[in-house]
Amino acid sequence: MRHPERVLPCGRAVSSLVDLATRDDTAGIPADSRDAEHLRSCPYCQEELVVLRRRWSAVRSAANRRVRTPPGLVGRTLSTVRAVRGGLTGRHAEATQPGGVVRIAESAMMLLARRMARDVVDGLAGVRFRSLSGDLDGLQVRVAVHYGMALAEVTTRVRHDVGAALESTLGAAAPPLDVLVDDVLAPRGHR
Repeated sequence: MRHPERVLPCGRAVSSLVDLATRDDTAGIPADSRDAEHLRSCPYCQEELVVLRRRWSAVRSAANRRVRTPPGLVGRTLSTVRAVRGGLTGRHAEATQPGGVVRIAESAMMLLARRMARDVVDGLAGVRFRSLSGDLDGLQVRVAVHYGMALAEVTTRVRHDVGAALESTLGAAAPPLDVLVDDVLAPRGHR
């Protein structure tokens, strides 16, 4: 749904003032700007520019603030990217089935495992899927749980249910599975 353009009593659209309000220099209206005289003398435009500059200063302040990368994020991201694109080795898992052996590319196995883990974990009350990383040698499922849940029971259940889903599809080619609790969520009804 598109909102109508807000127009000042002088007839100027507020969106036409945003560029001026977001400039690094707040010295005023540049002489070369279109309709510079109107912008300098119009009380509606001047008032709106003050409001827009104040709002934009919060954005500029947030943009200049250093954001700390959460521990392990870079490693997990790179591991996931390597697995999805097949790594440098192009390894395959092999699943024996009636009639022969099926070779599964590591990247396909990772995508399949991620979808299965998300489906299984998000179906459990009080548990949320966060990520899956790893390779053919082992997978790490990261979850968030609601405060007060028995973590040992949750991790055992996730390991069993996700492992069973992988084994039913991949057979003996299913990689070993670790479950890590990445976050604890506030109890329902609390913020």
